[in-house]
Amino acid sequence: MTVAAARNDASYANFREAGYWLDKTVDQLLTEAVARTPDKVAIVADRADREQAPRFTYKELEKLADRAASSLVRLGVRRGDVVTVQLPNWWEFVVTAFACSKIGAVMNPVMPILRARAALHPELLPDEGLHCAEDLSRIRLRRDGAGHAGRPAAPQARDRCRRRG
Repeated sequence: MTVAAARNDASYANFREAGYWLDKTVDQLLTEAVARTPDKVAIVADRADREQAPRFTYKELEKLADRAASSLVRLGVRRGDVVTVQLPNWWEFVVTAFACSKIGAVMNPVMPILRARAALHPELLPDEGLHCAEDLSRIRLRRDGAGHAGRPAAPQARDRCRRRG
């Protein structure tokens, strides 16, 4: 064993002993938070373009994540698939991250400043398990309803997303 490997093993053990490393997924942590404090505010979605900041309880957040996960599964996303998401740091990003975790998909966040051409560059996309922006753009998250179909993706996004795993 190398010195670096020994240090890493010691670090893992220290994190576990201190309670920082729980061997749980984020969606498991969300489920536990819902069980403990379902009506506690989990997210305050403050944005400059809105007067009122929506607040989401843990229970509401889990319900939205469940709906988004169901929508992703209906679109063909499976465990181990990579879901590339281009969203700002809004509440929809958090819901999408939990939804991916619930189905075992890997969320690949892409900076919103990137244009479709850069975001869908072949070197940034996985070889298998790719789900087209055209498919994922059909999901719209709403606080008052399930994910639902929306407008289709831009033509350049569809053209760059022809291969699927």
